[in-house]
Amino acid sequence: MSFDFERLQKEWKGLADAVLQRSSALGLEASMAFSAQDDLTVKVRLGKLEEIRQSAPVGFSIRVYKGKRSVSSSTSHLERERLLSLVERLSATVDLVDEDPATGMPERELLYAGGPDLDLYDPKVTDVSAQLAREMAIRGEAAAMAADPRIKNSSGADVGLARGGVMRFNTLGLAAFRPGSAITLSVSPVAEDDAGNKYSDGWFCSARHLGDLEEAEAIGRVAARRCLDQIGADNKVTTGRYPVLFSPETAMGLLTHLFECISGDRIYKGASFLAGKEGESVASNQVTIVDDPLRQRGLASAPFDNEGVATATRTLVDRGILKLYPCDTFAARKLNRASTGHSAGGGAIRSYNLSVANGTQSREALLAQLGTGLLVNSFVGFSFNHATGDFSRGVRGFWVESGKPGKPVQEVTVSGNLGTMLKDVIGVGNDLELRYGTDSPSLLIREMVVSGS
Repeated sequence: MSFDFERLQKEWKGLADAVLQRSSALGLEASMAFSAQDDLTVKVRLGKLEEIRQSAPVGFSIRVYKGKRSVSSSTSHLERERLLSLVERLSATVDLVDEDPATGMPERELLYAGGPDLDLYDPKVTDVSAQLAREMAIRGEAAAMAADPRIKNSSGADVGLARGGVMRFNTLGLAAFRPGSAITLSVSPVAEDDAGNKYSDGWFCSARHLGDLEEAEAIGRVAARRCLDQIGADNKVTTGRYPVLFSPETAMGLLTHLFECISGDRIYKGASFLAGKEGESVASNQVTIVDDPLRQRGLASAPFDNEGVATATRTLVDRGILKLYPCDTFAARKLNRASTGHSAGGGAIRSYNLSVANGTQSREALLAQLGTGLLVNSFVGFSFNHATGDFSRGVRGFWVESGKPGKPVQEVTVSGNLGTMLKDVIGVGNDLELRYGTDSPSLLIREMVVSGS
């Protein structure tokens, strides 16, 4: 599906003008968004096409304000009269909602008023056909299957594509458009040992532009290696306190938990162990965390948030010091401050291209510093308490002796407290890759409880 973004913007503006006019006539302020997307997912397994899913959703969402009251709704029907009728229904119900002093439109001066092109849309992604996606998936899976005789099966390979645009309007004069595209290729092989035990894992790559996607064969080979690394894994580890090295794929999980705990919605509710810690040390001085919505071709880049507030690159943690709580308009007012442009809609707070700053130590140097302990390569299940910071997750990885990874382990649990863990970061790797949208280099924790058999 090819998008005529110029036509879409013209159509949406015409509809928005009508909705805004009706809202104002009813004594309402309003914020709304139009979206159109084309999605394609192609899955193969053992070289054969298994599934094709296609969809082309369109949508309209609106939130109206009357004083300190607000209600919202959404629809996939974009006919003018339907949208005007929706505004009428919202007007009839908004008085039923309790007032809240924090409710209201964003401040006008915070709204997006233009900025540099972030290069988030690639027409070549739009041109990827189901046939080409199938061929890419087959190549990735075939490379995994050919990597080693012990790769005997596959859970499949997928190519997913998303392309489209969103445009936001409000009664303060906002009219902001953002196009976007993304392509992901994932491969999930299955290895088998001589006893018939099976080990599954996978690997993937996502990109905004087709040319930035890794070769399918390279993704398949990494997926195969991750499976083979697990062969012979057990949980025969003596329970105790040991240093733990989190690989980039798992360190980013710690970063996700931290962001959740400093998000303004949890802070004003008192539902985070980091409430009241702004300006204080919450991590090792080796840890700096930046949220960058303005990265060119970034997987999570966005020039404005779900309220139309302009985004900006922000340092959340500077050498261990917590600098700010990310907020939308409502949470910001609860905390007596301004929105930071982190609205995800519906009262949720989002991050953008969130990352721990790259360190200077190689993987080998971190392992040598670890000595004897655990290298964590993937998580299996989790338990995390945002209010207390208590952390416990099943993991897979390697037991390390004298700085050298030895036997693979699985069904092992690592536990501790996120606040203590962050302050106990004693090494930061130089292996940061911008792969997920939330990314971290390897992180070495001084000590955690490791529980085995």
